[in-house]
Amino acid sequence: MKQECTHNGKTVRIYGSCVQGASHEREGKECEDSWIGEVLPDTESLRALIAVSDGLGSAMYAKLGSSIAVSSALSHLEANRGAVFEAACHARSELFRVAEDLGISPRDLACTLIVADVTPKKASVAHIGDGIVIGKEGDTGEYLLISGPGPSEYVNEVIPLTADDSIDSIRCTEVMGISVLAVATDGCQGALSTRKDGGLEIFYPFVAPLFTYFTRTPFPDTGSSDLDTLLSGEKVKMVSDDDKTLVIAVISEEADDRVPAA
Repeated sequence: MKQECTHNGKTVRIYGSCVQGASHEREGKECEDSWIGEVLPDTESLRALIAVSDGLGSAMYAKLGSSIAVSSALSHLEANRGAVFEAACHARSELFRVAEDLGISPRDLACTLIVADVTPKKASVAHIGDGIVIGKEGDTGEYLLISGPGPSEYVNEVIPLTADDSIDSIRCTEVMGISVLAVATDGCQGALSTRKDGGLEIFYPFVAPLFTYFTRTPFPDTGSSDLDTLLSGEKVKMVSDDDKTLVIAVISEEADDRVPAA
């Protein structure tokens, strides 16, 4: 899938990384996170499409569930501009269909899901379960906590996309004029945010340098591999031993002025 495109003087690019958590590495389990990102031109403007999912550790086929969720959500979003809620609902239907075909319970495919459709004008986000979405406004430079983990009665309790009442738990948000968007699973949540007075706040010492790095010019050719290095580093590992996925979409006002390598 194309993860960078320039059109009418604007460039949209997507960087992403998915890293196995230390706990899964010790247990010999595969990384159960999944993500897909694609940049599409359409009649109005460029679109950055992102789907990120975390397969629940309690699910027998967690990786399969997260993979189905992101691929089916993105395929629906490709043909339906801004329809993030419908994309999440479509992903849920696909999980139930696959579960029936395989003769298993939908619980065996349980996963979270974040879907985003970002244009130079507007970012649309649908979110169920934990994970986090942070944006930066292009005009003001203000950082925004666009979507945080869903409410839960108990610690580590998550409402997955396969829950009976999951459609009612899908949270949708629209924000105008976003120039940078970060979407992450809960393994990165503690690096990107902090708890204060019972609420969730952006952790600026991590987020601000991260966004600055990915908006510098010339634009980093090695952005996704740089994210691999970051998420595999000891400092981020100290925050969580869970799988970690971080995807960043950047919208620049001018065409890419990167100098080709000799």
